[in-house]
Amino acid sequence: MLETKQYNLKITNDNDTNEIKLLSPCTYVKIDNCDKLQYINILSDNIETIELTNLLLLKEINFNDKNVNQNIHITNCPKLNKIILNTLLPNAHLYVIDCSNIETININKLNNILTVQNCNKLETIHINDENENLQISVDNCELLEEINYNYKLAELIIVKCPKLKINKINSIHSLYTDNVSIYTN
Repeated sequence: MLETKQYNLKITNDNDTNEIKLLSPCTYVKIDNCDKLQYINILSDNIETIELTNLLLLKEINFNDKNVNQNIHITNCPKLNKIILNTLLPNAHLYVIDCSNIETININKLNNILTVQNCNKLETIHINDENENLQISVDNCELLEEINYNYKLAELIIVKCPKLKINKINSIHSLYTDNVSIYTN
């Protein structure tokens, strides 16, 4: 079923499409329960919110250097292994929840908040940003070994990530950990 409204896009229960290219301007995009969808290419600028839910075969999301203004929610995409994202604009949030196959999250400019939960194969998070207001929350990512960031973090919350070693402790303003190793060099 395809339902469109002016500058909005909602795709639900589409069992035929395996790739979606977002070309037209949209402020709100919701894609859920599309059983055959494997690839999403964002070719439209200035999307405010993207919600991707229950996309069981989705492998890759490519934002193609486009900006997302507010929120990206990615939930229950068990085959997703790659997120390519250049810039989340100020006050934007990226939520990656229950994506059991993702190994790396790579973001050039985060600007605000990253929340990751229950991503069992996630090994590395790379954030290339010099913003001092970054907040990262990671919960139940058992293989996560490394969080790379260039500057300082306002807040880092880590729960149930037993392989993660934090070694830039002096560049974190607020830190909460449970089941994490902290190294001070």
